[in-house]
Amino acid sequence: MELCDANFPDSLLHSWAWMIDQADDREIVEYAKRSLLNALGSTQQVESFMHKFRQLGGATKADI
Repeated sequence: MELCDANFPDSLLHSWAWMIDQADDREIVEYAKRSLLNALGSTQQVESFMHKFRQLGGATKADI
């Protein structure tokens, strides 16, 4: 499920997105947010990616 043109594997981007939505540990969520921001380059790109990720139902174990 390709959601953007970042130079990172889709599975890594999906893992970070999953962490943002599902992790119980605040530090993990913050790490995932920083990682996506670094990968995508802007808060707007992260928000767009997360919106698409959520619209498509998030990640399955097969995606990660």
